[in-house]
Amino acid sequence: MILTTDEITWVIDKLNTYGIKYQEIYDELKDHLLTAIENLREAGDDRSVEMLFDEVVKQQFPGYWPFEDILKQYQVAYRHKIGKAMWANMQYYCNWQTAPLIVLLLVIGFYLPHTKPVMGSLLVSLLLMAVIPLVYTYRNGRRISTGKGRQSLIKGYVFNQANLLMIIINLLLNGIGALSRQWDAAAFLNPMHYHPVVYMLLFSFFIIYGLSCIRLCRQEFKIA
Repeated sequence: MILTTDEITWVIDKLNTYGIKYQEIYDELKDHLLTAIENLREAGDDRSVEMLFDEVVKQQFPGYWPFEDILKQYQVAYRHKIGKAMWANMQYYCNWQTAPLIVLLLVIGFYLPHTKPVMGSLLVSLLLMAVIPLVYTYRNGRRISTGKGRQSLIKGYVFNQANLLMIIINLLLNGIGALSRQWDAAAFLNPMHYHPVVYMLLFSFFIIYGLSCIRLCRQEFKIA
């Protein structure tokens, strides 16, 4: 027996009371609960949808807060999936075709003058490269819709991956840079004193990581 519109609405309203944070987990739980209740009805159980809901939750999601464990498991599993996908993407771009580019950047770094304008330009270039994956993720993440009061687990985890480059920039400027300015003995840590080759190594990493983030974004957001 298929559930009526009113019964489906009741299940959805009841599920909303549990305050499930992520849209993807909410959708899976909703489909799972509706399917489980429909299976009971098809098996000849004519009890009210309220009683069937309680029975399904009690049997499949025991505990004081029934969905807490499944929420944690889902997040851990998705975090693991994102990590594996990101590592695979970096391996995809770390190939023989990128090797000449890295060598070229290192050679250029040896010949760049170690002056403030050059160092400033390199820092600004790194900042721009760090921003690109964030902007791409933000723009394309808008295609994922969420219900009121819920967030997208996929969007959040992909955005966290894309934010790593900005964390590195912030660490260089506001962490290591601030320490070098306040402590004379650590003046050599000032990013403005780094040899250009160091920046070229960072460029290489930023390029590979940024492309990997963009590819991850396309994979998770289902962009053709």
